[in-house]
Amino acid sequence: MKLNVELLETLKCELCNWKSFDEAQLQHKMRAFEKFPRAEYSTFYKPILTNECLMNSLVELGEAFFANSNLLSDVVSSMGYIIRRYGYVPSTTVFCLFTRAATNKKARYYVSLHLSSFPQFSTWAYRWDYLLSMPNIAPKKLSITNFHGEVKRLLHTKTQIPAEVVQHIADLLNAYVAKAALSDYSKTDYLNTICLLKRYLLH
Repeated sequence: MKLNVELLETLKCELCNWKSFDEAQLQHKMRAFEKFPRAEYSTFYKPILTNECLMNSLVELGEAFFANSNLLSDVVSSMGYIIRRYGYVPSTTVFCLFTRAATNKKARYYVSLHLSSFPQFSTWAYRWDYLLSMPNIAPKKLSITNFHGEVKRLLHTKTQIPAEVVQHIADLLNAYVAKAALSDYSKTDYLNTICLLKRYLLH
């Protein structure tokens, strides 16, 4: 653990001084760094990962190398896990980077894993459009599962969802259940959600 913390601290310092490295070096460092927030939660990592200089530097990296899909994906994945697992409160600047990254073919999947956990998401003008687009994000097999999980979360938290969005969600899930080879457990899970959506429309 001590060696891991030392390595993470070194990577943090290097990323905070990212202008000292070229793009290839930064891509390598980001790939090594991304493994830490994605790994199992550690109290030893928290003060390093939530460091303000580090988070600001990650935003700068994402913006400076936006065209580098691999580097951008690692930036988005890292920040997403730091926000979700380590309680870092994202700024509007971070949220804007994520919404921009949703246009990147590779990074958009990593955006979809984390965007709804941002406090800004609940008041975002494109919230429902984004939600309905989630099943079309490659790899679709994983994205439909993420989409279903987000729908269940919305229902569980009794979030107010526009009726037309509820109907569209139900149609998407019905279409998926009709064509996918699902286990009995998964099929029942999806059908239960569809049933809850239908009840939602009646209230």
